[in-house]
Amino acid sequence: MEKGQSVINTGFCEIWFETKEILRVRIVEGAEMDLTAMKDCFSVYRQILGRKKIAQLIDARAVCSVTTEAKEYSAMHSQDFFRATALVTDQLSVRLLVNFYNKLHQHPVPFEIFKTEEEARMWLKQLAR
Repeated sequence: MEKGQSVINTGFCEIWFETKEILRVRIVEGAEMDLTAMKDCFSVYRQILGRKKIAQLIDARAVCSVTTEAKEYSAMHSQDFFRATALVTDQLSVRLLVNFYNKLHQHPVPFEIFKTEEEARMWLKQLAR
């Protein structure tokens, strides 16, 4: 996050524009993302994006939990705001669980998991071409 950037803190995550084409989301350590928390995040997306669709980079390296209802809500509404989503986590167990979940549930927008932010940014920039 660059100095002077406006960050919105929902209590569960921090949201800001990394660039005009990438919205950053950092999950807060210990967050319990239930349906209410996910709806709060999407309310912020609606306020700051309106009808504009951009790329999303989620930093999910913090230890957190996400309920099934929250995942389903996110999958259902992501296409309203995002062209693609890159999730970053250095936890192998999280990557395995998310990959497994993704094989069972189709995302309406391209969605990939990465170990580093650099890999995630490169992927998002490639999709933007």
